[in-house]
Amino acid sequence: MAKIRWYHWVMIGVGTLATFVAVTILIWGTLLRGEVVSYGDPLKTYLKPTQGIEGTDIQICFDDVVWKRLCPSKLVTYLTPVRGSRLDLGTYEINVPATTGRIPPKCRWWKVPMLGENREAGAAVMAGHVQSECGLLDRWYPIYTQLPPTAFNWLRAR
Repeated sequence: MAKIRWYHWVMIGVGTLATFVAVTILIWGTLLRGEVVSYGDPLKTYLKPTQGIEGTDIQICFDDVVWKRLCPSKLVTYLTPVRGSRLDLGTYEINVPATTGRIPPKCRWWKVPMLGENREAGAAVMAGHVQSECGLLDRWYPIYTQLPPTAFNWLRAR
């Protein structure tokens, strides 16, 4: 029988610790983290007006927002036409409320982007997500909350 030397014990300890850390992060990342913000009823997320001419201003409104945890968050939005490639609308820092719970309805202005040559006017969907960082590990593995997709009629300027 081979004799186990001290450095074998060190390697076994390091392997055990690495396994423990990996399992802890996996459990934390999938089971223990909950939603940061909820958008509730998808019908209470809407655009006004529901159609926009490229280059004009439009609002996206959220009437049923509930903050469950207070963490720094960013809103990432994009517009996907029926024909053509997705267009990122930008990332915005969200003003996190002072307390958890339901907040009053909010709207955010944005400019309808130009269609360009590779996109056709017509139906599109505005969607996105909220990216939240509540802890140290969230910098590498943030919490995502999907926005309800919102129908939009994207028109060309004449």
